[in-house]
Amino acid sequence: METRRAKRACRRGTAASTGAASSSPMPQEPSELLRPLVELALSRTRARCQHLTEYSHAPLADWVCRALGDGWEVHAPTSFDDSPAAAWPGEAHAASAARALRAVLPRPLRLAAEDMLEGHCEQMAAALTRAAAELWADDDTAARAAHRAATLADEAQAVLRARLLGRSAAAATELVFGAQRRAGWRAGPELWRAAMPELCPVELCPAGLDELAHTHGFAYGAAEAAERLRAAGARAARGGGRLALPLYVIAYIFDADELPDAELGCAEDETLDETAQYSVHAVGVLLDGDARRAVLADPNGSLLRGGSMEFVAMPPRPSGRAPTTACSHFDAEQRRVTSS
Repeated sequence: METRRAKRACRRGTAASTGAASSSPMPQEPSELLRPLVELALSRTRARCQHLTEYSHAPLADWVCRALGDGWEVHAPTSFDDSPAAAWPGEAHAASAARALRAVLPRPLRLAAEDMLEGHCEQMAAALTRAAAELWADDDTAARAAHRAATLADEAQAVLRARLLGRSAAAATELVFGAQRRAGWRAGPELWRAAMPELCPVELCPAGLDELAHTHGFAYGAAEAAERLRAAGARAARGGGRLALPLYVIAYIFDADELPDAELGCAEDETLDETAQYSVHAVGVLLDGDARRAVLADPNGSLLRGGSMEFVAMPPRPSGRAPTTACSHFDAEQRRVTSS
């Protein structure tokens, strides 16, 4: 989920990200580069961004498409909304949502309720993926499913947001966290299988993995994740059905300012701003085997150009600029345009 302290109020949405399958081989995973990045992102430690980042879902969609293989198309969110589903509960409903969540959390987790509400992108991604699958269920032919795929991510976003805002705090909290509750408050594959057991079988989402193993194993850019997608695509195509998988994207959350070393090194409990750090962002990949279409369900919607969050480009590589907490790839490109 994007930072609580936005860099700037830029509202330009990204262009449609629709990939057609390529015959080019999948790039080999640079494990020595990606795994440490996953560990750093999971630690939520502040650090300057040293990697090239992307402000569009298009490279992610292309990577997924190449993983799935020939004949597949991948559709990403195309519209930006000031209040995506991931913005729930927002200031207006934060207190009531926290009370509702604490009421169902085991006692040891109750103090973490606010933090869970701030960092609920995986729970939201699972809920959004399920909402997209329910919408797609209305399309009973491959032709109809293929036609709807281009707008499905945006439609599901609107539907999920309306459901959340139209319910009581307790019901909305159950909609977001119910799957995790049924999974024994575990995240990762167990959460996704609890959210949609018919779409996310254990063969594709194995249990028993620790946080680092499941995040790296389903990470954008990882060879293991590409193999999981290819296997899921082949299975969906053989059976003519629909399947869903989580996909974790390493992102960097930029700050509004270039932070000094003193602020970079401050403890997490000394600041309310989740900025200037690498982060793990979750999206859902929903597959339709008949139509050979895949939809990326991102609870943030389309990436905001000039916003606070960008995805780390894959394979990971140096940005070619001085390490920074504030200057995103989009910012750097704009500066080049302005100075030329």
